[in-house]
Amino acid sequence: MRRILLASLLAVMLVFWGCEKPGEEEKEVPTDGTSWEIIHTNESVLPTLYAGYISSDGQRIFLFGDKGFFAVSTDGGLTWTPDTVADMADSGYSIRCVDFADENTGVIGGDMTIYRTTDGGETWTLAASQADFGEARVRKVKYVGNGKFYAIAGANFLRSTDYGATWEVVHIDYLDSTSYGLMSFDFVDEDNGYMISSGPVNFITTDGGLTWIPERTEMGFHGYDVDAADDGTYFVCGDTTKIAYRTVSVSDTDTTVSWTTVPISPTLTHPEAYLLERIKIEGSLGIAVGNDGLVVISTDGGETWQRTDAPGTYADFSYVALAGDYALAVGVDNIRAEGFATLGTSNFSVWKGVSYGTRMELDDVVFVDEQTGFFVGKELSLFKTYDGGLTLYQRPLVAEHNVSVSGIDFGDDLHGVAVGSDGAIFTTSDGGETWTTVPEENIPYDTDIDHINKVRFVDPTTVYAVGTDIDGNGIFLRSSDAGENWEVIQTGYNVELLNLDFLSPTVGWIVGEMGTVLKTTDGGDTWERLPTGTNAGLNAVDFVDENHGWACGSFAILKTTDGGQNWQIAQIEDNLFALFHDIVFVDRNTGWIVGDFGYILHTVDGGETWYRQAAGMTESDLYALYALDATHIWACGELRTILKLVP
Repeated sequence: MRRILLASLLAVMLVFWGCEKPGEEEKEVPTDGTSWEIIHTNESVLPTLYAGYISSDGQRIFLFGDKGFFAVSTDGGLTWTPDTVADMADSGYSIRCVDFADENTGVIGGDMTIYRTTDGGETWTLAASQADFGEARVRKVKYVGNGKFYAIAGANFLRSTDYGATWEVVHIDYLDSTSYGLMSFDFVDEDNGYMISSGPVNFITTDGGLTWIPERTEMGFHGYDVDAADDGTYFVCGDTTKIAYRTVSVSDTDTTVSWTTVPISPTLTHPEAYLLERIKIEGSLGIAVGNDGLVVISTDGGETWQRTDAPGTYADFSYVALAGDYALAVGVDNIRAEGFATLGTSNFSVWKGVSYGTRMELDDVVFVDEQTGFFVGKELSLFKTYDGGLTLYQRPLVAEHNVSVSGIDFGDDLHGVAVGSDGAIFTTSDGGETWTTVPEENIPYDTDIDHINKVRFVDPTTVYAVGTDIDGNGIFLRSSDAGENWEVIQTGYNVELLNLDFLSPTVGWIVGEMGTVLKTTDGGDTWERLPTGTNAGLNAVDFVDENHGWACGSFAILKTTDGGQNWQIAQIEDNLFALFHDIVFVDRNTGWIVGDFGYILHTVDGGETWYRQAAGMTESDLYALYALDATHIWACGELRTILKLVP
């Protein structure tokens, strides 16, 4: 109630701000007819994902997850069409596994149900349910050829010989006297398969799953998934960071089954905290995925396994699909509480996120054209949009800590820089598809950097940034090679510096706490502190030429017409909450400010008067603005809110 009351009082005050004092004639506030629309909300966020499928050319991708959700992409994950299997959504059942016989015929398994499609996923028909195999979760489904789909659920092996239309249940009687259930299976061909349970007994079949022979296992851990190599070797992963494989040697007098356990390298610092959920082997390539972003790969047919940080995520993976040169890993990002999917290529050394949407707050935004833009935020969040902000696709960042990314900018359509906490700097040279962490030796400085807040390109290769070191000194950073190497300069002021604006490589301004405005005319070699007449923290600054500029922050909006030597302050009453986060002008007259409670203020007379736009559209705090031109402007903030100007 207090938040609503304060917001209402602020709204009333802002409407009349710019009016004359009592007793004087009221000044009319000019407007221009522009408005805003919300283009991204929580409805655009992926739910928890449990399964996925990818075609051998990497173009056709399915994602499956919570409450019957699925999404289809036909362009390698650039765009998606979300949908649900209606009956599963109504029942709250999730989709746990999938496989396709061809581009049209596929089967999904989930909570107590199996569904089938014959039109490439356009429609799904119930093929089997708990009436057939009991109240059990379908953990895996696989197409083995000649119209045969196999699956497991509880203590049952399920067979279909008509492309999933009807199913036969083969109950594993051995499990009736135990508390174990079936975890996974795989087949070398239609007849020969291997099945693992949650206990110390696995099973072998040589007749397509009609009968199963128990086999005591000596893996040394609980298995979660099994996959067969072409030569009949079965690889198993589970509640450990090791991978085991089963081989059979046959002599004239005996058949010997042996298990070999392979550790991953390099060794994890706390291996007991990790596990591997899923494993896939095709030819010489192998991949296994697990919790906390753990991905291990093999390029020698499973003889050795190496951990890779290439996916750049801390998501818990629950599924991996392998097709040709592509790997699709899906799961959930527990920090963001949203589904996560990433696509690997080039022997899984290159990965790109194909997830869309986010629940994280968005702290900065930049666009390189009307459709292509980027948003950043906490917990290593960096998203790219290809449709003007309607959908967001995560792009992986790799750092030693969960960096909060607070600033981003591009010098051209290929080269960009993102900055954040712990002095982290990331660069891209391929239009933001992949990002590289700038090593510390490329940012030489006498002490540690606490935070880099914002970054700005002033030409395609010259880029500047501002922040604070751990001693509280305001610092200015500059690069002449699009962010690959940096020089760090102390400004001489012990204050947190929050934002910057430059008109050229030599002339620019910085704003920060305690009403700080600094100006340079020599590219940042020296800085002059300009008097502002306020102690308010200033969060943003924007100049349209060397004379006309504006700044905003806590309880204040400032304007200058002489390059910052003198500032006119439009003060907000101290007893009202008015925290403004960003400001942008497209010419001397037309500008916008965003702030807490979803406030968007607009002026068409150079800041002499302001009026509120989009009142009531959102109560989310808005943190950033970006103007590509006078008609293409975006705002973003907490709770994944993105708004776009309607000219």
